[in-house]
Amino acid sequence: MEWERQRAYDFESGKEAGAEQKAVEDARSFYANGVSLEVIAKSLNMSIEQVKEIVKDLVPVV
Repeated sequence: MEWERQRAYDFESGKEAGAEQKAVEDARSFYANGVSLEVIAKSLNMSIEQVKEIVKDLVPVV
């Protein structure tokens, strides 16, 4: 039974990590396409500070 519980936990942890990575990729893509930091943060349920950290090395296309 412990093995099944660990496997379920590992699966859920992987899904969470994948969701976080997807949000980072989305934020970078939105910013690169000229979407404002405020809209990105609100859309991805992040703080503006989190978005700034994610996109700090990108230059938006305007």
